[in-house]
Amino acid sequence: MIRFRGDKLYNEHIYWDQASVLVQIGVLNPEGLPVAGRQTAKKLIDETLPSNELMPNWATSEDEPI
Repeated sequence: MIRFRGDKLYNEHIYWDQASVLVQIGVLNPEGLPVAGRQTAKKLIDETLPSNELMPNWATSEDEPI
């Protein structure tokens, strides 16, 4: 992701997750793995999409041991 302020580069963030890339190109089955596939790219286009559905029970695990 790259952001500009005016006509100048403000910052650049590079996100790399090997497993997610392998899922996106179709060579790794994401079932049971904490990886994001196409939804990562879709989130960049539509900011209203949820950010993380990899851990659906996080809210109920507050008192659980790590």
